[in-house]
Amino acid sequence: MPVVLLVVAAWIALAAIPGSHGILAFALMWGVMAIAMMIPTVMRPLQRAAAGSAVRALHFVCGFVCVWLVVGVPAYLVMNAIVWTPAWVALAWMGAGAYQLTRGCCATWRPATRCSSTADRWRTACVKGSAASPRAGP
Repeated sequence: MPVVLLVVAAWIALAAIPGSHGILAFALMWGVMAIAMMIPTVMRPLQRAAAGSAVRALHFVCGFVCVWLVVGVPAYLVMNAIVWTPAWVALAWMGAGAYQLTRGCCATWRPATRCSSTADRWRTACVKGSAASPRAGP
């Protein structure tokens, strides 16, 4: 339960943190983002690692956030290396969206033997005449 409260507090803090491009503001925002958005994705491993101990849970969360802060360094460098015009933002979003439709994206999450891209799932659903819309995911 304390982790859930931490995640809720992080979401509230994300709404309150003013936007800034300074390194300290970015690190603060990135760390809070990791708590708000990434900790919920590892709740089961967190519960197993903590085994009922608040201290062990705190160590897990701190280590997890530290790893995300290190991952944020390249993001900060890219963010400040480009003058982000609307065209660059649109290009970045289109590139991210196109990547989601590739087998490369799928292969990073599932074994290649079970890999199919979102485009393959759409194509299969259309060929089979499925009335249901294709879903994202496995």
